[in-house]
Amino acid sequence: MAEEPDIVMFRTPLCGRCKQVAANLAQVKKLRPDIRVQIYTLPDHIQEATRLGVLNLPLLAIRGKPFGGILSTEQILAALDAPK
Repeated sequence: MAEEPDIVMFRTPLCGRCKQVAANLAQVKKLRPDIRVQIYTLPDHIQEATRLGVLNLPLLAIRGKPFGGILSTEQILAALDAPK
């Protein structure tokens, strides 16, 4: 069975805020290559978004905890390192 990703991102291709978060996420991957990331593009993955209750974009689920809005690289790293 595949392991759950550490970070799941929901985005749309034309969303400027989504592009910023994706860039910050790419920076996190450079700093922490061990992190597993899954990116869902909407509307292609609308069923997954509906199942998880995604209402706003961009949305990151970091170790299962949802975070909306524009998260900086530092905020993403802090959420990864927070106690579960």
